[in-house]
Amino acid sequence: MPPGRLIALWLSALLAMPADTAASQDAVDSTSITVQVEGALPAKGDVIVALFDGEEAFLKEPVADKTVPVTEDGTGTVTFDNIAPGTYAVSVIHDKNANGKLNTNFLGIPKEKTGASNNPKPRMGPPLFEAAKFELGAEPLKLSITVR
Repeated sequence: MPPGRLIALWLSALLAMPADTAASQDAVDSTSITVQVEGALPAKGDVIVALFDGEEAFLKEPVADKTVPVTEDGTGTVTFDNIAPGTYAVSVIHDKNANGKLNTNFLGIPKEKTGASNNPKPRMGPPLFEAAKFELGAEPLKLSITVR
């Protein structure tokens, strides 16, 4: 069979695949992470939630981030969709003045509340990836993070 005809047959077979096959494949390859943030000052500012996919990127280059207003009860909820299974960590900032960044004093100590996945105990300096990491499988995941 000539190569051109073989390619044409392959393309026609590919185009004839049901549309839901591709959608169901995506469902297997990705899922979601919902992050419930607690402990913020009620109705004051925003929560910034960042998702990281490895130790090298942790607290530097998120794969995704979202900002939502803090609710009347001092919470905020963010959902990251279409996330591939793997190892991740989440960091959270209660951006109480809604300026889009973590405010610190002259020593670099945060003036605003922060948190991370697994709610690691506060220590001198930012949380370590090792303490904040978690595994995302094929099922959607819900995390609860308290800012301090």
